[in-house]
Amino acid sequence: GILGNYYFSNKHLLAVSFFLNSKSKQQHHTYIEGQYIHKELVLNYNRVSLSYQRNFLPKNKFSPTRYTVSTGAYMGFIKKAETFYNGTPVDVTKNYSEQDYGVTTAIGMELLNGNFVIGYGIKGQAGLNNIFEGDGKLPSRFDNTKLYSIGGYVCLKYRF
Repeated sequence: GILGNYYFSNKHLLAVSFFLNSKSKQQHHTYIEGQYIHKELVLNYNRVSLSYQRNFLPKNKFSPTRYTVSTGAYMGFIKKAETFYNGTPVDVTKNYSEQDYGVTTAIGMELLNGNFVIGYGIKGQAGLNNIFEGDGKLPSRFDNTKLYSIGGYVCLKYRF
């Protein structure tokens, strides 16, 4: 992805990110028509986010480390949705909304070395809307599908 930051000061910044090819997966085993199968849903989408980040500087002014907390919003645009039944793909894009939106938050640490910044931490995202629009058998209100994710991140930045 591409990330851009605008620093208002050493402690406050606005971050914009764009991910061209994001992917979310859900896997489980289930019974369908009396057969036990492996079912996997794969969503491919583009995502853009806007976040406010607060930096906490250490008491030692010469320390190359700062702690970060950020919160913001994201908007995703689903390009393709596929369900795999025992590895066989079925295109289900028409069953899902084109838009996904939600909130994002992260906590982390950044190490400063000249104009380079190495960051790492934990990031979470929570979808706010039901992206399932229903199919011929199941209406959307019976399958409330929202995207949630949490995981680690590592980033390398250059300060201009």
